[in-house]
Amino acid sequence: MTKIEDRKHFEIRNLDLSPLIIILSIIVLYYVPFEFSYLIIYIIPFLYFILISILTTGFGIDKSQFILYSLLIAFSFITRDQAHFLIAFFLLFISMLTNRISCLGTFSKYFVAFLISFRIFYAIIFYYSSVSFRLLLNNPDPNFSSLKILFGVYLLHKLKFYISIPMLLFAGFLTASRNFVLAMLVFYISMLITNIFKLNFKKSKLFKYHYLLIVSFVLVIIISISFIGMGSVSISSSASSTERLTSVNDTSNLLRFTTNLFYLKEVFTKISVFFWGLGDNYETFAANSVVTIVPHNSIISILSRTGVIFSLIYFTLLSKTINRFFNYYNLPYILSYTVFGMFLHQTLEFHNVVIFILILSILPNESKTKL
Repeated sequence: MTKIEDRKHFEIRNLDLSPLIIILSIIVLYYVPFEFSYLIIYIIPFLYFILISILTTGFGIDKSQFILYSLLIAFSFITRDQAHFLIAFFLLFISMLTNRISCLGTFSKYFVAFLISFRIFYAIIFYYSSVSFRLLLNNPDPNFSSLKILFGVYLLHKLKFYISIPMLLFAGFLTASRNFVLAMLVFYISMLITNIFKLNFKKSKLFKYHYLLIVSFVLVIIISISFIGMGSVSISSSASSTERLTSVNDTSNLLRFTTNLFYLKEVFTKISVFFWGLGDNYETFAANSVVTIVPHNSIISILSRTGVIFSLIYFTLLSKTINRFFNYYNLPYILSYTVFGMFLHQTLEFHNVVIFILILSILPNESKTKL
């Protein structure tokens, strides 16, 4: 290979759109209507990474991961379900992207902070619902609005743009989402502990463990809580608006506990659901079931939607991707987001997992890379 060809090869290999992907993801998160297909938005950068991989040296994933991703895609073709394909697509996309991640430049950081701050400010002023008294963003579900605000808090902390964080915390309070409050408590408490014992955490063997173990541990806890909650929550009690933040004993939680156990029973007692999941019939099945809603738990949601075999492969690959950024600095983000996902579905799939891993990839001390 000549010097000119070698230089071109180097330039192609080091082309990096990750700052633009982060900005694109923020626009998707805060400004694109929730009914819009996120696949259309991400397909162009995905094809870009495929092209770069072909022109350079492989897909940036090892052989074992390549085999597992091939199994996921094959599984999707066998089931012919859009759900299986989309879940696999977004994970493959973020896995390829994180192999070519770079730092955000000064302009990019301030632009991202502005996009987040302006959208939340606008929501507080114009979209505070007079009916439910719960703040909504570009999604009719206040819990998903709180997820967007949670991402905003994470990003502003990573970008060290602290001036807007109190506004986002206030907005999260206005969503009346208990998930958000619990996640923020876990986030700031774990951040305080990791800062106090920074040297101990740096030397700790904790980060040699698989992220999958954390997810499994938290799932066992939430299932246990569901069993306990089934017998202790009063069916006649209810809570509305910001009163929900101080209420645990209400019908909303009872329904969530019941739903978790109902879907786990479906997965492990019906052979077709165990192997293939509910697939594209997921929403229809939920509407016609006894509980009438999908499980408000990200792991149980993926299990029931895609089946056990697909889920095991998926969570193994997801853990391998998250493990690249599993360190003491990211521990508060990982713990709080995992807790949040135990009470809401879709946090570990689709575009949400892309945004979360992009947040983890932002280093505490950014270099002066320009965009």
